[in-house]
Amino acid sequence: MDVRRPPAPRPSVAAAVLLMAALLLAGCSGPSSPRDPRDATSQAAAPRARTAADDLQDAYLRVIQDVLPSVVQIQAKRDLGSGVVYDDKGHIVTNAHVVGNEKTFRVTTAGSERELTARLVASYPPQDLAVVRLDDPPDGLRPATFGDSPKVRVGQIVLAMGSPLGLSSSVTQGIVSATGRNVTEGGDDGGTGATIANMVQTSAAINPGNSGGALVDRDSQVGGTPPRAARAPGAGG
Repeated sequence: MDVRRPPAPRPSVAAAVLLMAALLLAGCSGPSSPRDPRDATSQAAAPRARTAADDLQDAYLRVIQDVLPSVVQIQAKRDLGSGVVYDDKGHIVTNAHVVGNEKTFRVTTAGSERELTARLVASYPPQDLAVVRLDDPPDGLRPATFGDSPKVRVGQIVLAMGSPLGLSSSVTQGIVSATGRNVTEGGDDGGTGATIANMVQTSAAINPGNSGGALVDRDSQVGGTPPRAARAPGAGG
């Protein structure tokens, strides 16, 4: 039987096949292969996102370092609250319901366990505000910077600093949820029972003990002091 082999490919055909294979391999792994532009975008966005998060965290830390030393814990006979140092003479702003009808108080500054004595200067229950003064202001007492409450805007990031549930030097974070609220403090639970106008509403967690503390913006300015508990008139609890 006469078995014939198929003719070998011509050199030109074989060279073309080898060239095509080389080009395919180069297209899969070579440096000149085209890249999806979305890959470069996602890789560039990741460092930017990390930088933005780091910047925000640094801003929080800076505000806390600026303001927290100015926030104190105030202990009355029947109530516990917070206060904000107003000046280096020992004046402290707090809520009227924190001081109640008492005249003397025990005050603990941030970062210290030493109890200081303070006396009532004045109380104004219609706005739930009061001022007490330390009998012997310690060296290095740091006054807070008070801002302009009417300039507070909805959506601003704020930090609430105080002694919720007796846990001194605590910080929570949120935003300004609304401004210009008219709210009524509960009278049965130790509040003044007053209806207070132009209040700032915030999403930052506020608990018993935060009363009289600081609501602070990212410029380290105190824009308000959280009341004990409030409800909108006619809206129930």
